[in-house]
Amino acid sequence: MNTVSGDSNEVPLGARGAARHFTAAAFWPSLAEGRIPGRLSFDAREARFSSEHGDCALDLAAVELRLGGANDRLVFLSDPKDPASTVFTADMTVLDEPALLKDQRLAEAVSQLRRKRSWQRALLLAVPVGLVLLVLGLWFSRDAIVNVVVRRIPPSVEVRVGDLAAGQLIAPQQIHDAQLQDLLEQLVASLEAVASDQYQYTFALVEDSSINAFALPGGRAALHTGLILEATSLSEIQGVLAHEMAHVQQRHSLRNMASSAGLFLVVQTVLGDLSGLLAVAADGGLSLATLRFSRDFEREADDIGLDLLQAANIDPWGLPLFLEKLQASHEDAGGAVTVISETLDFLSTHPASQERIDRLEQRLAEMAVEPRRVGSGQVELVAFQTALRQYLGSEQTANADEVD
Repeated sequence: MNTVSGDSNEVPLGARGAARHFTAAAFWPSLAEGRIPGRLSFDAREARFSSEHGDCALDLAAVELRLGGANDRLVFLSDPKDPASTVFTADMTVLDEPALLKDQRLAEAVSQLRRKRSWQRALLLAVPVGLVLLVLGLWFSRDAIVNVVVRRIPPSVEVRVGDLAAGQLIAPQQIHDAQLQDLLEQLVASLEAVASDQYQYTFALVEDSSINAFALPGGRAALHTGLILEATSLSEIQGVLAHEMAHVQQRHSLRNMASSAGLFLVVQTVLGDLSGLLAVAADGGLSLATLRFSRDFEREADDIGLDLLQAANIDPWGLPLFLEKLQASHEDAGGAVTVISETLDFLSTHPASQERIDRLEQRLAEMAVEPRRVGSGQVELVAFQTALRQYLGSEQTANADEVD
């Protein structure tokens, strides 16, 4: 290491030829305290640093090269015998300096620094690319992730989710009438007898003129008065209820809920924190009844629903016939598939495409199941509808009296 004062008798740097200069800085205690700005140049024997405080030089035979600073964006030159005296530059083209490449030792050091820089650039590129791939992977595998989430949720938690949602969806319009509830229990008794014992099903009547029925996680199910009054056979209502019970059994509402809630809630639930899931049920229970089931979910619920109806000795043709009737009413009301009548809420969450209806009828034909005779269960249906109309009429009269 050499230090050359400002009034040195040595040959000035400018007289040494067309040396390339690099913007640089140095820590050189013999010149000044702290960081010294200046320029770096090379000749065959030395790396020379010049500044307004004076000049200094490093012997290339002893100099060491290394990367440093934030993200290794600086090249440092120093003499191991005096590590406090260091020159550095942010100009990476210094690694192309011929004086460094002519020396075998320095050339190898330059090669190592270049490889390190290459790895760093590759890593910087790989991180955002990796994040993008991770997000895409999570997105395209979200169904599999949701299935993992749902399998980790015990039925007791599922019941809590359903109870919280029922506070918004069922309780405000639930009919509390002993006779009607008894008729409903008779309607579903045979289905409950053959259903999976994983859930304790609870059925409620909801005063709503829309043609709809829905099931919540954990076994709660609701039947709208509009659907009961629209039905022309008991098996139609039972077919819809069997379909809803299948949604519960396969946890379709819960899977919809987890899928729509976002990746954060999914990961949170996988890690065992169920608070987010319960919060969604409490604050957004309405979404459980308005989320549209996928085609795969509908097919699965159709198949399991038919099996339940068969096992309960109920005419399984009621479900496709009811869907055909809704589809026809839907097309008459809107004139197009994209227009949904406000009274046909069941179709908004349970799409009844012709393909789905044809599939149900084909499966029943393959099972060699013939429709029951017309009038089967009519007595029970008429009794149910009559009692319901009487209840609704008396309630309207009572409400009118309160207004008067």
